[in-house]
Amino acid sequence: MAKIVVRRDQQAEVRRLYPKPAYSRVINLTIQVPAGAGTEDFAVSPPVGNRIWLLGVRMYVMNLSVDIVCSGFIYISTGTDKKVTGSMIAMQWDPVIRHYGGPKPGFYYSGVRDKFHWSMMRFYEGTGRKFGVCGQGLSQYETMRIWVAFEISEG
Repeated sequence: MAKIVVRRDQQAEVRRLYPKPAYSRVINLTIQVPAGAGTEDFAVSPPVGNRIWLLGVRMYVMNLSVDIVCSGFIYISTGTDKKVTGSMIAMQWDPVIRHYGGPKPGFYYSGVRDKFHWSMMRFYEGTGRKFGVCGQGLSQYETMRIWVAFEISEG
């Protein structure tokens, strides 16, 4: 039988240091990636707080045409920089949703209309914490529209 090395009050200590959120709010970001290979668009939230819980992320991707597929890479990240560019969101910030095994650390999308939801309970610290989304287009014929909603709780 293995010996228990964790104190009995460890769970109480974790609850004291990282209390569960009492309320939440939603931050919506919208980008529109123009048609054409190598096009890019990005959006960044205002600074949200020093200690926040990211409760969940929802993403909606669509295009205007029903029969034409849009495709590209989508980066959902967080960071604390004051001046932000699309390449910073894509490559330098901490990824919130990361795709492993692909050619890039972003989420590859190819389709007409889809919605995604990720439930998470991730804690972030840092002054001036921001969330961002960046889209890089690969579709020659269709504009890609992306809505990302972050459900956060501060405190």
